[in-house]
Amino acid sequence: MKQYIFLFLYAIINLKMVTSHKILAIYPYNHYNGFYKFHNIILTMVSDNNIITLLNPYEEGIRNNISYIKTNTIYEPKFFNKTLKDVEYKNLFEETEKTLENVYRDEKINFYLENIKNYDILLTEKTKLYHYIFTPYAEKNKIPILYTRHFYDVTLFPFNIVKNVIDNLNKKFNREKLNNLSSYDDKRLILINTDKTIYTENKSPYHIEIGGINCVHNDSLINKYKYLENEKIILVNLVSINREEEQSDFTKILFNVLNKYFNQYKIIVSVSKNKNIVYVSKNIEFINDLNVNELLSLNNTLLYISNSDIFSIYESIVYKVPLLVFPISGHNYKNANIVVNKNLGLKMDTFNISNNELVENINILLNMNLYTKTITKISEEFKNSKQNNYKNIITFWIDYIIKYNPSSWLLN
Repeated sequence: MKQYIFLFLYAIINLKMVTSHKILAIYPYNHYNGFYKFHNIILTMVSDNNIITLLNPYEEGIRNNISYIKTNTIYEPKFFNKTLKDVEYKNLFEETEKTLENVYRDEKINFYLENIKNYDILLTEKTKLYHYIFTPYAEKNKIPILYTRHFYDVTLFPFNIVKNVIDNLNKKFNREKLNNLSSYDDKRLILINTDKTIYTENKSPYHIEIGGINCVHNDSLINKYKYLENEKIILVNLVSINREEEQSDFTKILFNVLNKYFNQYKIIVSVSKNKNIVYVSKNIEFINDLNVNELLSLNNTLLYISNSDIFSIYESIVYKVPLLVFPISGHNYKNANIVVNKNLGLKMDTFNISNNELVENINILLNMNLYTKTITKISEEFKNSKQNNYKNIITFWIDYIIKYNPSSWLLN
């Protein structure tokens, strides 16, 4: 009996010893879906009683232990994965300088830069421009840094452009010169949204796989799309719909085909907040800031049309919904090949699309069991993977980097 009392007291003592860490999370996306992708990382940290200060334009999902700071100042200059010509280099330099100058003038951003020493860890996405801004301040104060990233082979913003811009702005604003990024920046731990189910290539030892974390949601919540449960749903979630310059013939052809040949289906189109798209049709419904997880979790969602970003692939796998993908840039093309090679769905040429081919491919995906069977098998394999124990993975690495601070080793 005494040994059980001892074990009970030991458990209580250790429970009380659980430490809340102060985490500064920088995710100032200028579109809701961008933030949504990593929202579950933050919520997982919150569930461990960590105290989060979140810099982001969006208020959705705020709960205990999250201090929400609204900021709209950090936007990404357009950068494509290609070799920059002189004129493009010049334009990108000017756009980057304008962007970062706005950041330098932003009182909220500067407050957190100067007070970063009061936090236990900096959490931010490596692939974005703003990681070049906050990382040097964290380095200076020896604050552990944990990055997130969408996928392995991402092209970062051109370092030489950022270095020159920051050097110029430091002089202009009479700021202390900090290292732009240390040579060991690639040796930081990265929570990366991939999994062996999809990517099999060698990865860096610093990559921590949390593939599919964007699909975690609370099944017990009332699904706000229940009113659609008697419909046969086709979900359209395309970045190109929300970009004026990419609303080309492709979008018109897609909507015309869905309206004319698939009017027995309910077409749900995800659009950005306050984005008004005029297209009159009884079977097409545009929804601002759609919760993709909730809609895909309905058994009557039969097809998912996307640009083949990695998040949509995991969403497709988790909810067993075949994909029709239209790649538009960089990594989309590699992901589209994964969709085809693993029989998760079909891909089409976004910039050379015909009515007949589109109708044929949609019919194949809606009526052939091959894709449903394959995606169901991969879904079970994915769900049984140990990699899906997100909470334990994130908790372990948060505790690890705060305790051992790999950044400190590298600095020394």
